[in-house]
Amino acid sequence: MDDSDIIGLYFSRDERAISETAGKYGRLCKSIASNILKNDSDAEECLSDACLAAWRAIPPARPDDLCAYIARITRNLALNRLRSSKRKCRGGGTDTALNDDILPAESLDTLIESRRAAEVINRYLYGISAEKRKVFVMRYFFCDPVNDIADCLGMSVGQVKMSLFRTRKELKKLLEKEEIEI
Repeated sequence: MDDSDIIGLYFSRDERAISETAGKYGRLCKSIASNILKNDSDAEECLSDACLAAWRAIPPARPDDLCAYIARITRNLALNRLRSSKRKCRGGGTDTALNDDILPAESLDTLIESRRAAEVINRYLYGISAEKRKVFVMRYFFCDPVNDIADCLGMSVGQVKMSLFRTRKELKKLLEKEEIEI
């Protein structure tokens, strides 16, 4: 089933949308979550949570690219879960739901600055070669290990590391030029 059909299922509130999404993108989502969380059962839960989040968001949202949409949801959920588990490990395991509702996690200035940084990064990524962009996105968005990136793209581990190093260096220079704090 193609993405437009799956999105149509979401809009008609047909529960098959969830199973179709999990069937088509489950492996990718579990891989993203597993790379971040290093735990298969947590990765499985992130997939379930991502499908539920998509169910709640579509409609009104109508994603242009369902794969990118569900991958981003999964990544954000996995990062939130990782932050939460680190907080609990530091002894801050008290319930902060009330505080989260009352106090925003970020100030408006921080949010605006992070969006501006995202725009600069996206502009940079669209200006570099497709291979460099793939390496960078696989490493820093999908959190793939360097060895896996090398295998997937037919490169040596050293080539991947050098590509990442040079890309980070160029990006850092651009961010500094744009006066964005790193």
